[in-house]
Amino acid sequence: LAYVDIADPAFDPAAHGVDAALVHRHMHVLDDETGKMLIGVDALAGMWECVPGFRWLARLTRWPVLRPLSKLGYALFAWVRPKLPKRKR
Repeated sequence: LAYVDIADPAFDPAAHGVDAALVHRHMHVLDDETGKMLIGVDALAGMWECVPGFRWLARLTRWPVLRPLSKLGYALFAWVRPKLPKRKR
């Protein structure tokens, strides 16, 4: 996993192939193996796939029965996240 700080003034969304407004609303992960950009709950699942202790969680979000709940949970989190207190740098 490589982290890119989108709050850094030097961050250039176009250089990463992402929409400037959307990248601030939803998590984005670039899958180096496929070249596909994962967004939202798919981005979280993509990150969890890389962490041995969390692979089960990635699989869980892909189960057809739980998929809608995963997407709804992420949508709620994405809505609440900007309202949370900011961490001081």
